[in-house]
Formats: sequence, structure tokens, C-alpha cells
Amino acid sequence: MRRYQRVLMLLELVRHARSLTTFPAHAYSKELTAAVAAVRRAAQITTKLQRDLANVESATKDDASPVTVADVAAQCVVIDALSSLFPDDGFVAEESAADLLERGERRCIEAAAAAADVSVEELCNIVDTRRPNSKRWWVLDPIDGTKGFLRGAQYCTALSLIDVYEGDYEREAVVGVLGCPNLERDGSLREGSDGDGVVVAAARGAGCFMTPYAEDDWTPLTTTQRASWTDGLLIEGVAASHSDHGASERAARTLKLKSEPVRLDSQAKHALLAGGRGG
Repeated sequence: MRRYQRVLMLLELVRHARSLTTFPAHAYSKELTAAVAAVRRAAQITTKLQRDLANVESATKDDASPVTVADVAAQCVVIDALSSLFPDDGFVAEESAADLLERGERRCIEAAAAAADVSVEELCNIVDTRRPNSKRWWVLDPIDGTKGFLRGAQYCTALSLIDVYEGDYEREAVVGVLGCPNLERDGSLREGSDGDGVVVAAARGAGCFMTPYAEDDWTPLTTTQRASWTDGLLIEGVAASHSDHGASERAARTLKLKSEPVRLDSQAKHALLAGGRGG
């Protein structure tokens, strides 16, 4: 089954590689293509699970934050795809199968394995892949905004590649992909709509582009060109633990913003800002 899945992934990479020629030439074209395909694959799983939340297994981590079947399954498929293409790369990822099993959350692991279509043993090995001595690293949050996911609201899969760039001694992000399954196809947020979803992708030296999830219609993103601060839009997190709503309110009054703040979970906020939806 794993071999069959990897053949499908390679076919998907070939298809998306053609569409990503929209991007200017850059040094990380293979990595960007792979990252976009992996995030899209994760979205297929997370979207299906979010539509059936009543039957989604979840657990609580040591830091009191939630983890779901979708978090673990998405991490599995993303790492599996990237690890097979870039076997020397390391991974920094949110979830740990070993920790979940140690806390007695085997049902969550078994359900995640079923969602990712792998065995429990395969899932544990993939999810906990790290390779600490690697020269470059993929950094993954399989579901950023798990609380939003559990409410049936906004969340995203956030993935980046950290590398030493052109002889610099410090590592930095050179590829970034956000998969936002519940934003509108134009990257906007409309109340009461699930949205068709978008993928936002960027690579160093190539700019930032967006496409609807199910299509390959990449368009360049630019930040807002609003003439006045009063026309700006303030975007902040839903949870008070993640955003200082009082400070945001004071800033809005000082800037005399005409619009009410927009609150949503996850780094989907950054997708809105990158597309000029914010102030």
C-alpha cells in the first residue's frame, strides 16, 4: 500500500510541477512542488475528518492543548511524502506518536493510522521521524488552530523548509506553504461559509502565490495598498490566550479603524494579510 501511495504522490508532483512554473526561477523548485503536494494531501484527510467531528478521536497533551486524529494523520502523510523525496532532511513537527502511546491514547493512534491508510507501526515510525543531525529541516504544524478545527472553523497546515542560504551561517526559512481548507477560493473570509480552500506558497527569491485548493491557478499576492490607516482591517486570534484583544481594541481606536476586527484561528490570518486583506 505504501508503494502504491508513493506512486500516486509522484504522479501528483509531476502534475503540480507543471503548474508551479508560474513562479520565477528559484533554487528550491523541487522542494516547493513537493511541499505543496504534501500539504494538499494532508488537506484531503483533515477536510474529511472535520466534516465528521462527532467521530473524531482527540486527546489532551501535557501542555493542555488538544491533539486529534487529524493532527497525527496529517503529520504522517506530510513527513512520509517529504522523507521519501529528501531522505537526508530532518523534521521538527508538532506531534509525537510515542508520547500519545505513553499516555494511553492508542485509539487516537489507530484512528490516525486508518485515516492515513498505513499500519500503526508505520504511522509511529513516520510521525516520529526527526533526523537531528540533518543540515536542513522541514518545520511542520499539521493542524495549526486545532481548537478552530474542533469548532468546524478555520485552521491550516503550516510547513516550511529551513536551510543555510548561499553560504550564510544562520539558517532561515527558504520555502513556506500554508494550506487553508476553509478560506474562500480567492483567499478571503466570509462569515457562514466553509470556503473552497486555498494554498499559499512562497520561496526565497520567487515571491508569494496563491491558488484554490482543487486547482492550479496560481496568482501572485501583494500586501494592501490602502491609502489610509482608517481603511485598514485588524486581524487577530479568536482565543484571548493567543491575542491581546484589549491592546487590539486600543490600537483600533487610535488608528480610527472603520471596520470591526476580524478574528480567526491559526496562521490562516497570515494568508489574509499576504493577500492584502488586512491593514
